[in-house]
Amino acid sequence: MQAVAFLGSSGSSNDEEPPLLVTGDADGHVKLWDLGACRPRLSWMPQPYSASHLPMPQSTPSTMKGVLSLHALERGRQLLTQLRGGTVSMWDMGEEGGQPRPVRSWATGSFHFCKISMGGNGSTTASTIPQQHHDQQRRLLLAPTAESELFQLWDMREGKRPVHTFAPSGPDNRGLCMCLRLVLP
Repeated sequence: MQAVAFLGSSGSSNDEEPPLLVTGDADGHVKLWDLGACRPRLSWMPQPYSASHLPMPQSTPSTMKGVLSLHALERGRQLLTQLRGGTVSMWDMGEEGGQPRPVRSWATGSFHFCKISMGGNGSTTASTIPQQHHDQQRRLLLAPTAESELFQLWDMREGKRPVHTFAPSGPDNRGLCMCLRLVLP
């Protein structure tokens, strides 16, 4: 297991139902767990959404299928997956028991282990700001690129091209970044 996230409740009207656990592994499998039964409710291997701006490889080497990170959006109604093969995809989790539907994908070109970051608030915890405002802030995505010293900022609402590509200032030879954190004012 390489990535873990909690989605909102299973979508039923019972608010007392615990959140759902979603996990991603090195083989590229994503599993949605029923914590009451301690068994997977759903399992799938995310592939990049077939959009005109993403080349769809005929076969992907197993070393590129691993799930690096998972992020819940829209109170668990959407899931963001980052695959080792250089893609980040957004999934509509749909109805309970249904197969996730791909919404959008971004080709970051990153084939290393640096994890993405979604917009957050550096001075306020999520519990003190309205949920709708919090979800809107989380529509920015900071992602690594093929070049280990370059990063891209994406607006997930738009999506075909990065909004900004940049390199942090500082000395050369910083090494390989392993994790990013996007903090918004």
